[in-house]
Amino acid sequence: MKVKAKPEVHDHLLDEFDNQGLEPNKEYEVIGMSYDYYRVLDDYGEPILYPKYLFDVTDSAVPKTWTRKDYAEDEYYLDPPELSELGFYEDYFDGKSEARATFENFLISYGLKVEPNKTR
Repeated sequence: MKVKAKPEVHDHLLDEFDNQGLEPNKEYEVIGMSYDYYRVLDDYGEPILYPKYLFDVTDSAVPKTWTRKDYAEDEYYLDPPELSELGFYEDYFDGKSEARATFENFLISYGLKVEPNKTR
């Protein structure tokens, strides 16, 4: 699935955040989603959750291999099985080597490995 950041993503018209990891009108790969959010590879190469309203969908195809977890009140999360383990992203952002390696292998296997456009 692919989405494009809206032109006003930095203008504080959509929300109060700067959304520095996104470039207006740039297309991003979605690697997970929930009812309200897309998880995209941002310009830093990180898997960040952003509100759906920041984007326009350019390709709505969701891989058939993704797993869906349903929760109360129509909440759900849909993502690749390699990244769907409970606590995976917490481990990733905590810098745990196993989670980092899993994510790196995921990017390579899906042809998503790219150099970040920005550094923090």
